Amino acid sequence: MTEYEEVQVAGLLVRFVPAPGAHTVGACLRVSAGSAADPPRPWGTAHLTEHLRIAAALDDGSRLHLTGRTDNAETRFTVAALPEQEDEVVRTLARLLGDGRPLDDSVLAAERQAVLLEMRAAAANPLLLLGPAVAEATVPGGRMADTTRADQASVGGITLDDVEGFTAEHYRPENALLAVAAPPAHRKRLLDTVSAALKPSETPVASGDGEADRPPITLPSTVDGLSVLTLTVALDDHVGRSAVRALAFAEGPIGTRTARAGHPTAGMTTVTDGKHEVTVLCWRDEKPDGGLRDALATAFAAIRRADPDVVESWHYAAVREFQELAFARVSPLGLAQAALLPPPPSPGAHTMAGELRRAIGTARSWRVRAGTPHAEEMP
Repeated sequence: MTEYEEVQVAGLLVRFVPAPGAHTVGACLRVSAGSAADPPRPWGTAHLTEHLRIAAALDDGSRLHLTGRTDNAETRFTVAALPEQEDEVVRTLARLLGDGRPLDDSVLAAERQAVLLEMRAAAANPLLLLGPAVAEATVPGGRMADTTRADQASVGGITLDDVEGFTAEHYRPENALLAVAAPPAHRKRLLDTVSAALKPSETPVASGDGEADRPPITLPSTVDGLSVLTLTVALDDHVGRSAVRALAFAEGPIGTRTARAGHPTAGMTTVTDGKHEVTVLCWRDEKPDGGLRDALATAFAAIRRADPDVVESWHYAAVREFQELAFARVSPLGLAQAALLPPPPSPGAHTMAGELRRAIGTARSWRVRAGTPHAEEMP
């Protein structure tokens, strides 16, 4: 678990992570608005705003490498730098919250092209579209696929007024969380820098619900015929999420049994909407002999019986997660990123069998036909 001090600075929640002896500083800013908050503006506004906030926050000649990522329910910015740049790091992240250099149409045009380039790169991998589309079918109204709804026409219609409106509504101190990892002796100065850089909010925060009709996602023909399995869990159910990970990873009971039957997993992804987490697994089921369904049925039966190898998969997944988190926390940036995450669960052995059965109870089976996922009877 990452230890941190949590304080309010000019309306912004700040988590300061002490990193004694660190030779770098790491920081992350989470804004609680993503693609689901696009409407009533054009789809893609949150993503384009992410790009333009970076352009506005960086000083001319800045050496910082500031990156952003827009998801359905939130947008995250991360940066790591040398110790002598730590004041610039926190000042730059604070500037993301509605202040910074003025933007013009030339910057808008350049960042619009950058967004379109990222969208084309994502569209080149059909599985990146499949996951959100099936997740949204699994949780109707869950806004799981909003990151994929933008197209060239909608992005082309976004104006500076749209971006400025989105920024004013959502890029506000009370709608964000900043995590900073740095040597403990630098804490006060960094918090003072954040306070000096923040611009007070002048109007109440909007709901950011993004209410609008959401047209269905049509998948490319390359994913037709794929068999898909979804596992759904509440985002705040940390033990349930751990159980799903134990079931879904490649060496878990589902992946190993389908691979032995000649159907290795073609892809796996996790999609969230701020309330739910849906894990999506898919297989290219080109054999008409029913081998995949038989393998899945065998896996589900083993999970319900709590076979020893199934329970062992929980142990293995938990150890692997612990190792990955421990490795990530070696750097200040990893510490800052971990401060934004809930602590990993440490389930007792007596809960494992029941939690694994509960996780598989949420499973749903799908088949993609004519670019649309269709629910099928479970194996």
